[in-house]
Amino acid sequence: MWVDEALKPFGARLSFRSGIQAGLIIREEQGLPPEGYRLRIAVNGVVLGAKDTAGMQHGLASLAQWLELTPERRPGASVPGVLIEDHPNFPERGAMLDVARDKRPKLKVLKAFVEQLARWKFNRLQLYMEADFAFADAKVVLDGRSPYTPREMRALSQHAEKFHVTLVPNQQSFGHMHPWLRHSPWNQLAEVPEGVQHPFSKNKEPFSLNPGDPRSLDFLGGLYDGLLPSFHADQVNVGLDETFDLGLGASRERCEQEGKSKVYLKFLNDVHGLLAERGKRMMYWGDIVLEHPEILEELPKDATAMIWGYEATHPFQEQLAKLSASGLPFQVCPGTSSWNNFGGRTTNAFGNLREAARCALAQGAEGLLICDWGDRGHLQPWPISFFGWVYGAACAWNPQAAEGRNPKDVGDWLNQWAFRESPVAVGSVLLQLGAVADWMEDPCENGTGLFFALAFPEEALPNPRVARFPVEVLDKVEQSLNQILSSEQERDTDDAPDDLVRSELIFARDALLLATRFLRDRLQASPDGDWRKLPEAQRDAHRAAQARLRETHAALWPERYRQGGLEASLQWLNSLEEQ
Repeated sequence: MWVDEALKPFGARLSFRSGIQAGLIIREEQGLPPEGYRLRIAVNGVVLGAKDTAGMQHGLASLAQWLELTPERRPGASVPGVLIEDHPNFPERGAMLDVARDKRPKLKVLKAFVEQLARWKFNRLQLYMEADFAFADAKVVLDGRSPYTPREMRALSQHAEKFHVTLVPNQQSFGHMHPWLRHSPWNQLAEVPEGVQHPFSKNKEPFSLNPGDPRSLDFLGGLYDGLLPSFHADQVNVGLDETFDLGLGASRERCEQEGKSKVYLKFLNDVHGLLAERGKRMMYWGDIVLEHPEILEELPKDATAMIWGYEATHPFQEQLAKLSASGLPFQVCPGTSSWNNFGGRTTNAFGNLREAARCALAQGAEGLLICDWGDRGHLQPWPISFFGWVYGAACAWNPQAAEGRNPKDVGDWLNQWAFRESPVAVGSVLLQLGAVADWMEDPCENGTGLFFALAFPEEALPNPRVARFPVEVLDKVEQSLNQILSSEQERDTDDAPDDLVRSELIFARDALLLATRFLRDRLQASPDGDWRKLPEAQRDAHRAAQARLRETHAALWPERYRQGGLEASLQWLNSLEEQ
């Protein structure tokens, strides 16, 4: 295989000195670890050895990166010689996209993302779904969502396989079933058919399946039979997390008699049975079993617990030690820290990813799954998550090497490996946008107070989501935001400018500016931040600013996402009008 052909998927070319018949030799070397490779660049060519084809791909990716780092990439320029021997620390290195709330990337965007993941040496992709696959006979549930069809998922799965990335189905199967349970005939399967208040909607609605109703398992079996044939993976993530309403309705008496943990365990094992019948291995979020360690010994030994936590201070060491001692297989799931805000939380993302990888390696985890959620409208633009993707890729491949880096390094990686063609120094912009969260004296978890102050203006200040912010701090935040996308963050590039990325970053900056000014005016108007006490002119100005954000959000949406979900997302930018 000649170099240009081999490197074509990675966007790099290689030329040798005239008169030397040089090429790329790829050969099998059994002595290397799985997915490992040995890459030698010398004056007469390149030799790449690997145990398997995935290792060959990783070696080609490293070759492409080495060439991109060569100061002169003109034809005839010399390439420094190098010998690289490398392999991953974790067998599974995954990314998870939330496509349930509310952004569903177009198929071409997902295919391009798969190729990007392969360049960063990920080998798993999950699309988090609640009701986002085109199930038969579910029109009332799917209306307005633009679900993915079986043909699209088969095409994406096949495309991913070409790049040694496995597309793993991710279908909620206990809690988070409100898209189904709010409608007939599925409402009768709910734990609380009349609904409960839950964190993912301002409306009261049914949330979890009734684990004691055998029709719940029949329903799930039908979902799996519709979904799983479109995927080649032998794994399935069935969720089973955040069952807030378990024991509050149909299963109340049973939970009181047997214990809530036993009721949960029985349903988990029943779902495991459904998947075993279909030849699939189960993955499940591990929050509930960690709350009830007494059931660890009774969990299926071939099912993988996915231990999630999204704060830099999350107690991974303590949690993973319990799983490790139990002998159960598990993976660790940190996040990009992009959701419930507009510009990310880069400091938190860095700490969360680093600590998760460190503890995962120490406790023998099977892998790392980097999660990118879309809570409350999925209002963070696409580039905001890339700080987490790039640093997460480094942590998943070699946690020890990644631990020695710093956020500035990640910003440089973003410019080099994710946004090389952009006229904007995206790494610098993301670091500055994400640093806004660090200005707050008492930051909330799983988001930022600025976001929640704008999304929930009806709530008095301070509250559990919005701390009491000094006005002078908000003044400094505004000054910092006004400097973003300044001339110093522009750079020369020979490639076509990426106006979309620039526009998305401007949206993030403007949203943070609105949130900052709105919160400051609220605090100046009254001690409890009652925005109805603002002068009429200020209220009108904030409403108008939010309306402009809605217009921009709607205009940017079709560049990357399917139409379904836009109206639901826009509702989260309608909070001031509602008030």
